[in-house]
Amino acid sequence: MPKTDDDRTLTLNQGEAILESLGWRIRTAGERRQAIENFQRGWALGPSLKVDGILGPVTSAALRISESRRRRGLPTASAHFSFVEVRCKCGGKFSGCQRIWFKRSAFQELEAYRKAKGSGVPVVSGCRCVGHNRAVHGATHSRHMFGDAADFPPERSLQWFADHGLFSGRGWNHNPGTHPVRHGDMRSLRASWMYG
Repeated sequence: MPKTDDDRTLTLNQGEAILESLGWRIRTAGERRQAIENFQRGWALGPSLKVDGILGPVTSAALRISESRRRRGLPTASAHFSFVEVRCKCGGKFSGCQRIWFKRSAFQELEAYRKAKGSGVPVVSGCRCVGHNRAVHGATHSRHMFGDAADFPPERSLQWFADHGLFSGRGWNHNPGTHPVRHGDMRSLRASWMYG
């Protein structure tokens, strides 16, 4: 039986084109492999993918799903969130920036927050490369640099997060500075804290 387009493994050029349309910057073979790994690590529209940096048939099928959703104006990483929403905001200023390395568990926690809230969750900040984190005066060991943290508007109280078990035992807080945000991360065994 002949294979259909959906059964074929994408060529490297096809995979690269899709990854770029989803928000990655790819200039070298190393960046392409890193983008494939980061896509595999974050994809939350189906079963988890093996993180191996290889453009095999399962990863190819997942890339096709994300690209099809992007073309239809739908989220590309999970049911309600796209990869570009969590992309580092350095805009390529820092050469070592991988652009997107948000983890599947963080997308899943954002989905849980959205469901409990009952409406959309705009992501103020997701991934931050080391250079961008330093430029915005982020914490030295900010979870944004590990791809498992997000900042969003302070639309719910810290108690609300505790009551709903969101980011529970991990981390969530409030930045009362000039641009107030709530911060949630997937750090293990972390109680709530305040900063600012």
